[in-house]
Order: sequence, then structure tokens, then C-alpha cells
Amino acid sequence: MFSMSFNEVRKDYLLDRWVVIATERGRRPTDFAKKVREKAKTSVCPLCPGNEHMTPPAVLVYLKSGKGIRK
Repeated sequence: MFSMSFNEVRKDYLLDRWVVIATERGRRPTDFAKKVREKAKTSVCPLCPGNEHMTPPAVLVYLKSGKGIRK
């Protein structure tokens, strides 16, 4: 239901003036956010160990041999 909130008027003794405090501004974004259940990850990562068969073939490979690097 709708809750009515009012601003507060307080005395700032350091600056010797009256200030208006908005009580609703004290709420945080998490106060408004709905809690959402985190879905289980069903996606498959081709870069993860065990999924090497899912990666595309190499375009350019540098192999190290005893004589140096060959293309």
C-alpha cells in the first residue's frame, strides 16, 4: 500500500541554519529491486577444459621445433 512520508526540518548547528531532510532519499536501490532467482547455467563454453572439440579449427599456428619457429 502507499505510505506517506514527510520531509523533516532540522537545525544545522555548525552553519546555524535550518535544513530540509528528505526521508525517502535514504532508501537504497536494493530496497526497490525485486529478488530474482538465479537460473542455472545451461550454456556450454567451448573454451572450457573438456570442450576442445567445440572450438573451430585454427587459422594460423606457430609450432616450435628444434630449429626455431615455423609456420
